[in-house]
Amino acid sequence: MGNYPFRGGFKMRCVVAFLVVTSVTFFKIFSDPVMKLLSCILFFISAEMYSLTTLVPMLLSYLVILRSSHEVMWIPIPKEVIDLAHRMRVKVKKLGIHLSLYNAYTKGSSIIIGKALLDRLNVEESCAIIAHELSHIKRRPVEIIIKSTYLIPISLSIISWTSLPYVMFLLGALAYMVVLITPLNWLFELLADIDAAKYVGKEHIKSALLALAIDKRKLNEPSETHPPIIKRIKNIEQLD
Repeated sequence: MGNYPFRGGFKMRCVVAFLVVTSVTFFKIFSDPVMKLLSCILFFISAEMYSLTTLVPMLLSYLVILRSSHEVMWIPIPKEVIDLAHRMRVKVKKLGIHLSLYNAYTKGSSIIIGKALLDRLNVEESCAIIAHELSHIKRRPVEIIIKSTYLIPISLSIISWTSLPYVMFLLGALAYMVVLITPLNWLFELLADIDAAKYVGKEHIKSALLALAIDKRKLNEPSETHPPIIKRIKNIEQLD
């Protein structure tokens, strides 16, 4: 539901990722020693920046979630949530309250909401957040995104990189795939917002999204996983 703590601006991270992919491509296609040297220099500079601004924060976020799994307090699923899941034709397995994270996410067919976030929401806004996560369970975006990367012909070009040095191949492929799946991440977030608006109400999901932005200056800030909150709200307002 919320963003990962990436560093730097989104546009800057996209440029750095593009430079990583470009340097790997140039290293592969050029045989001239000078061009290979220049490609290596560009790769190591851009790869270090990409690691610091994107990969490391993303991995740390996943590690925090994994290591803090003991902080999840599983609660009986309220009748309102059961009814909402039934209307959305989604089966929810468990509902958990995370004692430290200010976010909401799904884990399989379970939903986990941060206590700090929940404390800021009223009942309707909480249901809107849950409806958003139920949409993710129903649409299974992670599974679809993973499968879709194999269906896009251009992704096959990565195969030609397997003869490259391991570090260059790994970081180049990661940068390539993150850029590739960003539009799909945005699409599923917007669809989940639409589902929440449909089943709970536009105003409730809009106010819930605003509650996610502790720092109001970040309302216009997109990420690789989420479009900017302002864009999401405008998308909801356009619904009939």
